[in-house]
Amino acid sequence: MIKSKLLDPRKIELDMNNPRFSLFNFENEKEVIDYLFKYEDIKTLALQIIKNGYITLGERVIALESLKKSRMKYVALEGNRRIAALKIIFTETNRFSSADRKKIEKLNVKDFFVDCDIVDEKEEDEARFKITAKHIDGIKAWNPTDKRVFYDNLFTQYRVNGVSSEDALKAIEKVTPETQVKIKNALRRHKFLSLIYDETKTIYPQLDYLSHLDSDVLTSRVQQRIKDTLKLVEDSDFFFKCKEGKENEFKAILHSLGEATWINKTLNTRTFSTQNMWEDILEKDVVIPGLRDLIQHYFLIKEPPIEELPETDTISETGGEDSSENESD
Repeated sequence: MIKSKLLDPRKIELDMNNPRFSLFNFENEKEVIDYLFKYEDIKTLALQIIKNGYITLGERVIALESLKKSRMKYVALEGNRRIAALKIIFTETNRFSSADRKKIEKLNVKDFFVDCDIVDEKEEDEARFKITAKHIDGIKAWNPTDKRVFYDNLFTQYRVNGVSSEDALKAIEKVTPETQVKIKNALRRHKFLSLIYDETKTIYPQLDYLSHLDSDVLTSRVQQRIKDTLKLVEDSDFFFKCKEGKENEFKAILHSLGEATWINKTLNTRTFSTQNMWEDILEKDVVIPGLRDLIQHYFLIKEPPIEELPETDTISETGGEDSSENESD
């Protein structure tokens, strides 16, 4: 039998493991709310709640109940967007206009307590499985990058827990709308993009979230060509592995790809519209400036430094002193 509880929304934590939130590696709840406010318009939802009250019809909020340090903790497994909207109404009124703040002042938070279905922490895995499976149609509608990151987060969790790559793929297939082949290809693309993104982000820290960047040219055109050109191999986690001792050169190549795509925007599906343009791009050195030289350096064999012998004093054949000193006037 499902247990229900009426909970104060201010005390329900957002789920940092929610598939949508895990796309961005948020460090805390404030970052999640900032994202939802900026990109998913929870302010409009909050204004509707202020005007009409919290309507419980429709999908119910599902909360995970667990005992932490002698205190009961609740995390929203389902309904994070609604909980976030309620949170900003009662804890972050600075996000609203003065007129809206006056309306909020008249509200009683107890009228907005949320009737939640409660999941015990022992049932967490099963509950997450069912919730994810229920949202399969939603996953289908995600943009390609969001989908890749979602698969990668699941894959990484399994691998960290000691599950083999093969078994991890099988497990992901059970809760997603796609085949193992498509999941594997999505993981390959994400691993490649994440390598490029990380190298670019170090130089350009203001770079937007990966899922908000146009990366189509990198996955549809560049990935296979750079793999073939550099003769890269793939490890069991689908990461490209470069030649031993060429890590810095490989990072420089990745950075040049990211900079050309996301910063200078010279590399896109117009400037690289067909696969057979790759050699021309390298030769002209305009679309991805410097890439040709970076690739040459990648294959350059470093000669070991020549060890110089220490200088020694020479002794003349005439007995060790400068011969000029032995000459008579």
